[in-house]
Amino acid sequence: VLATTGGDSSSGPKLFNDSCQRAIELSNITGGTVQGDILGKAGDVEEVCQVEFGEGYGLWYFLEGEGSRLSSSTCIGTDLDADSDTQLMVFAGSCDNLECIAGSDQLCEAHGAVGWMVEEGTRYYMVVKGFRPSNEGSFNLTIDALAENDRCEIASEVDSSDSSLLGSTRNLTFVENVNDCGQTRAVAPGAWYRAEGGGDVRCASAYSERGSPDFPVQLSIYTGNSCSDLSCVDGVIAISTGETEWFAETAGLA
Repeated sequence: VLATTGGDSSSGPKLFNDSCQRAIELSNITGGTVQGDILGKAGDVEEVCQVEFGEGYGLWYFLEGEGSRLSSSTCIGTDLDADSDTQLMVFAGSCDNLECIAGSDQLCEAHGAVGWMVEEGTRYYMVVKGFRPSNEGSFNLTIDALAENDRCEIASEVDSSDSSLLGSTRNLTFVENVNDCGQTRAVAPGAWYRAEGGGDVRCASAYSERGSPDFPVQLSIYTGNSCSDLSCVDGVIAISTGETEWFAETAGLA
């Protein structure tokens, strides 16, 4: 799904979704992308959701919940000016009574990505904005399904050679009963992934935004032929690398 929104009419027909009341509906968008342009004064955004308030302008979208976990991201194909960053916020409810669900602006360099549980029958609003009024350019808002991989048995397959993916523990409730691993303890729901070893040294890292919400991520690596026979390889708790981020990294033979 591809749509073009925002900007000014000099560059062709646009849909002016510059306020919550004029938000554009995204239907059958899972696995698709909507393209927008923040050119000139798109729309003032007074609402703040888990991001630092910025005076940049934004564009609004909405979708109707169907009872699944979704991710939304501006990490790929966004081309605002080099000094800018996009802020991505998700709200539930109505325009006159918005409830903050999630927000992000520093997860992938200067852009954002969030994951959340989309409750059936609930309307969700998403707004993409530049941090400063001077931030102009195009962005891609990608919506995709988010795996419910909170158990070892349903771990998501990943390419262990060189891959990066968005994950979220938001709305996960199951805590896997596994042994402590390195610095880490199984005290909260986590997302599981599975990769085949190749006999060489691999590096694994996890990165999360510190401010939205306060989430010092921990990374545990196990090996085994089955989920009932796991041995700890290493476990690390993230350290703060600044005011807005957490980073955890480990390496070993895979």
